[in-house]
Formats: sequence, structure tokens, C-alpha cells
Amino acid sequence: MSEINNKIDEIVEFFKDSTSWNREGLVDDIIHQMPMFKGISLDEVSVEHYTYLTDLDRFADDFFLAMLEKVTTAIESFKED
Repeated sequence: MSEINNKIDEIVEFFKDSTSWNREGLVDDIIHQMPMFKGISLDEVSVEHYTYLTDLDRFADDFFLAMLEKVTTAIESFKED
């Protein structure tokens, strides 16, 4: 395997293994940097479409994981044949 492919694998593994970094803390930090959510507990904000769907904390976590999957897929596309 090439050196580039090894580095790509290391990067992808880093993102997938959230024990080496604080994913929940990062998501919480990102949301609380948004002016509209300063000082509000994330489980007190809900996402609704005619009816209650989820709280903001769960939505943000699911959204972040979906984005992370797309980012790692994009990174992996740079692997050499």
C-alpha cells in the first residue's frame, strides 16, 4: 500500500474512532457558538414538522455523524489505485 493510502487510512480511522477525540463535545461547542442557542440546553430545543421529531441535541449528533461519513468517503476517494 502506498504512503498516501496509509495516511488516508490513518485520517479516516481517526475520524471514525471518536474515543481519540471528543465528538459530543465538538458538536456541543459548534451549536453553542451559534448566537440563537447561547445559554439554551440542547435538549430543551426541539425539531418539529407538524409533530415533535427529536430534540436538537440528538438531531445535531445524527447530522454530524452523517456529515462525518460523507467527509471520510470523500477523503477515501483520494486513494491511489
